[in-house]
Amino acid sequence: MTRALFGRWFVAVLLVGVPVIWGLVKWWHNRGLVVSLIALAVFWALVLGFLEWAGLSDGNPNRSKYGFVDVVIGADGRVSTSKTVVYVWTFVFASALVIMTSLTVFGYLKPQLAFRTGSNWDAYLLLLGGPFASAVLAKGIVSYQTQQDPASKSGTSAAAGTANKMSTSVAGQPSATDIVNGDSGTPSVVDIQYSIFSLVATLYFAGRFVFNLDKYAAGVASASHPTFLPQIPSALLGLTSLAALTYVGNKAVQTQGLRLVSFSPSPAPPNNSVRATLVNLPTTATRENTAVLTTDAAGTTESTGPTAVNTANNTVDFQSPAARGTYSVTIAAPETFTVPAKLVIQ
Repeated sequence: MTRALFGRWFVAVLLVGVPVIWGLVKWWHNRGLVVSLIALAVFWALVLGFLEWAGLSDGNPNRSKYGFVDVVIGADGRVSTSKTVVYVWTFVFASALVIMTSLTVFGYLKPQLAFRTGSNWDAYLLLLGGPFASAVLAKGIVSYQTQQDPASKSGTSAAAGTANKMSTSVAGQPSATDIVNGDSGTPSVVDIQYSIFSLVATLYFAGRFVFNLDKYAAGVASASHPTFLPQIPSALLGLTSLAALTYVGNKAVQTQGLRLVSFSPSPAPPNNSVRATLVNLPTTATRENTAVLTTDAAGTTESTGPTAVNTANNTVDFQSPAARGTYSVTIAAPETFTVPAKLVIQ
């Protein structure tokens, strides 16, 4: 709990404190920006403090320990790609609005100068609305899939109490790698594309906004140069919109095959019984028609039969390799097989 608390607040200080301190040092001679940056720091201290309190109030202790990070953890107990994108965009854009609002409230700029974008707000409405719409649609699609088939998705011990019933729950915890991983726990091209394009757009907006603030601090901004919120290039807008559409489309058409969720114990001792927990293990799977394929670091694959197969609990038991090392394990059932998963023997 203490480590998780320190870790998330350390990241918060980096994301908020470092830019604010940098701005105060660089623009100390501009009173308007100094006041606005102080207001920004106070704003995020209050918001994150409130979100921390809300997160700690979560009924699931495995989830509540993440505090304000709870908002990006999906109902299945994993870090949500779509929620993270929304969170990042909200953080960056809200910070810009707080700075511009402070400049107008304290009388350093007129509203019509502060909130011009160089063109119009249509691009911003699309750019900001896309991630929110994607998150809502993805949530609806996954909720429908689990309602129809609880075996279509697994959850971790940090799953929300409002989550639909899932056939499998594992002891895993939310991880930053979930952002680029699919439900199988392996990297997903669609999730990676969506995350990268969103990050590029966010960095472009933040970079151009800071550049415009620097022009204002240097006295360049005037009635003839009114742009603070940067104009979004149509190419970048198109890429982010297409990535969001692809992400949602992938959720809609994604087929739910056999997936290996976890090993127990992990790491495992040599020549020890290991239980693999899966999702969508066929009801026709038996010891006779199921195989466990282990590949060592040298690329040598050995196929063995499981010691037990339980289709009701979606588990397959097998004997771990005799030699210590890292192995890639694939479980093959009738007409299906899992993506290779790492098993450490030590």
